[in-house]
Amino acid sequence: MASRKRFRTETVEASIEDALDGAADIRTLYEEMEEWQSSFEGANMEHMLKYDEVTAAVEALEECGEVERIADEIKESEAVLEEKITYVRISPYGKKPEPRWMTCANACNMLQAVAEHINNEELTEALSEMETVDFPSMY
Repeated sequence: MASRKRFRTETVEASIEDALDGAADIRTLYEEMEEWQSSFEGANMEHMLKYDEVTAAVEALEECGEVERIADEIKESEAVLEEKITYVRISPYGKKPEPRWMTCANACNMLQAVAEHINNEELTEALSEMETVDFPSMY
């Protein structure tokens, strides 16, 4: 039986200013994973495999501060904020919520499109760290 795609892709056009908001999405994911890690620690569950997976995700997402810093610098320049970029957006079919990996991929796709448009190697390098994030499942 052939596997069915569980998501769809579409090409989206956005202003650079709107695309830079992807950094906030990455920050939100970092805070969520950090909170999950703390809940394990508060319940003395550090010995579990899931704790190790969550900790690895937190460590990989720690680079989000660098991504945010670079995004803020680009926003301050103001010269390019209204320019348009295109990126590929992934979304689930139906009314399913967007999983963490999808939120991260969409944010990275937006920011990578900005980096390519304005030729910003520093942002490209910071985003390459985001590719190593492996989000654990809830169960």
